[in-house]
Amino acid sequence: MSGKRKRSRVFWREQGGAQRAYADFRDYADVGGRREALIVPGETLATTDLGIAEVLAAKRLADLNQLRARRQGRAVHDLPRETTLAEFAREHLIAKAKAGTTTHGWVAESEHYLQRALGFFGEHRPLDTLTVADVRKWSEHLHTQSNGRGGTMSGGTVRHHLNCLSNLFRRAQAEEFVPPGYNPVAALMEKPRAKPQEARWLEVHEAALLLEAARTYRPARGDLAMPFAYPLLATFLLTGGRSARSAGPRGRRRIL
Repeated sequence: MSGKRKRSRVFWREQGGAQRAYADFRDYADVGGRREALIVPGETLATTDLGIAEVLAAKRLADLNQLRARRQGRAVHDLPRETTLAEFAREHLIAKAKAGTTTHGWVAESEHYLQRALGFFGEHRPLDTLTVADVRKWSEHLHTQSNGRGGTMSGGTVRHHLNCLSNLFRRAQAEEFVPPGYNPVAALMEKPRAKPQEARWLEVHEAALLLEAARTYRPARGDLAMPFAYPLLATFLLTGGRSARSAGPRGRRRIL
């Protein structure tokens, strides 16, 4: 025995008036290792308990060793390169933004959807380990999440999330990060759908009355008036256009 004491990866940072545990895995940067908070599953802050910190650090180290072994084994057998869900999500969003085939708003919304996927599956989850069962569980989980209006997500909104993840796997196939045909979202037999709703429109005489009201309206206060109400409504009615609101990811942790 050398008598040398094994260096602990755990270190401490002051946070929220307490010393919280972090670990240094930068020597595993090739498989996503970095300085990371040691957080008990289900909690939001790093632990303050040394014993728990050591257990969490050991588990993370074992995961990183497994990832490195998998990556090396794949290289030996000439299999597709391995990457984590978080790593490829970032590359996917950057590629979509550079392509210029979608709007900035849509890229931002895609980032929002993928961030929810990362929160459910885990940022370090190898991309090629997601199964159809995993995707089904995520779909069921999304159905229970708030829609921000006092209800839960609709089938249509959940399907948008699934389509976004499916699009990521299409790129992963094209760039050989997963085998050809590997797409656990596309393989899902039953996908949620938006509930059909009766279409709402104005009859011709109703549209004419609305336009005439906008043309003849005289507001009581000029500082609150909308001087372009008439041409705006006319444009909507004649073109079938509708208003749209920005869906930027305010208050969200970004992937990009």
